[in-house]
Amino acid sequence: MRFRGWILFALGALPFLLHAPYILRAWKTSPLDERDWVFVPLFLLAAFIVLYFHRALEWKRDLVAAIPLALFAGALIVFRFFSVNAPSIASSIGFWWCLLWLLQGWRHAWLLLPPFLILALLTTSSSYWICYMLDVAPETAFIVKLTFSLFCIAWTSVNIPPRFIPARGAFCYSMAFFFAFFLAFQAETLSRTHAPFQPDFPIVFAEYLGKERPIDPNIARFFRESAVSQTLYSGMTDLVFLLRVDCGSDIHEIHPPSHCLRSSGWTVDSERLIDRTIQGRELQVSEIQAHDASGSPILAWAWYSSAEESTGSFLCFRRNWSADAPWTAYLASARIADDLATARKSLSDFLEAAPLPPSHRRSPDAAFEE
Repeated sequence: MRFRGWILFALGALPFLLHAPYILRAWKTSPLDERDWVFVPLFLLAAFIVLYFHRALEWKRDLVAAIPLALFAGALIVFRFFSVNAPSIASSIGFWWCLLWLLQGWRHAWLLLPPFLILALLTTSSSYWICYMLDVAPETAFIVKLTFSLFCIAWTSVNIPPRFIPARGAFCYSMAFFFAFFLAFQAETLSRTHAPFQPDFPIVFAEYLGKERPIDPNIARFFRESAVSQTLYSGMTDLVFLLRVDCGSDIHEIHPPSHCLRSSGWTVDSERLIDRTIQGRELQVSEIQAHDASGSPILAWAWYSSAEESTGSFLCFRRNWSADAPWTAYLASARIADDLATARKSLSDFLEAAPLPPSHRRSPDAAFEE
C-alpha cells in the first residue's frame, strides 16, 4: 500500500516539475527571483526531517482532501491555459500537498506543511508580493523569505514527536477566509483599466527640451533585454526626468517602479494609486514620493500602457500583460522644491504637453470601448 502511495505521491510532483523551465528562466533573468534557488535544498532538508523522524506514523487515507485537491487541480488547469505562471506554480504546489493529504491523512499533511511552504517560496514574483505587502526593498524581501524558511525547518525539528496538530476543519476555514479576503481586497486593483496613454515623448516638444541620459547600471540590471531610455526634460520653469521601458517578451524583466527607485538608492516614502485627467482622458498612475541619501525629495508618476488599455497598478499590468501585445512602462518624476501640489502640477503640465500618437487622438471613451 505504501509503495503504491509513494508512486502516486511522486506523480503528484509532475505538475510542479512542468514549471521548472519557467522557474529556471526566472532565476536567470529576474533580479527579484535570482536567489530563490536556495529554497530547493532547504525544502529537501525540511522534507527529509519530517519523512525520516515520522516514518513510523500510520497512513490513513482522508477523502475530505479530495475537495481542495479538485479545487487546486481546476485552478492549475485554468492558470496553465491562460499562461498565468505564478498562480499556476502555487496551484501545482497546493495540488501536490493535497494529494499527500489524501493518501496519508491529515496528520502527515500537517507535518509536511512547513516543507511545502518553503517550496512555495519558489513561486516567481513572490519577492515582489512581499515587497508590495510589507513595503520593503527586494533585499529585505529575500531576508524575510529566508528567515521564514529557517523558521519552518526549526519548527519541523522541534515538533518531534508532534506536539500540535490543529483541527482539519479549522485550518480549512481559516485558509478559505484568508484567500477570500485577499481577493476581495485586490479585486478592483486587478481589474480596473483605462484608455491607452502612450505619448511619443520626442526630444523637443512644446516648451520642453530633452537630453538623453546614460542608463543607470542598477536600472540596466533590472531590464537586461528590454529597450530602456532615460531622458531629462527642461521646461520653462521645471525639470522632469522620464524613464521609459518598452516591455519585451520576458515578464520577469518588468518590475514595479518603486523597486527600480530603491535599487538606485532612493528611499520610498509612500506609494498609492491616483486618477488624473490628462488631455481630456482619465489616467491612473502610481504616485510615489521618495528621497535620496541627502534627503532631497521627488514625486514620481508611473503607469503602464498598451495600444488597448492603461493602468497605474503593477498587479493589473501583470494580469493583463501578454507577449503578443507590447506594453510600455513609464516613470516621470520631478523634484519637490516647494510643495507637493507644485510638483504634481509640473508632472501634469508635462503630460498635457506630450504629443499623442494618431491612434490615441480619438475620443478616449470610444477608443477604450473598442
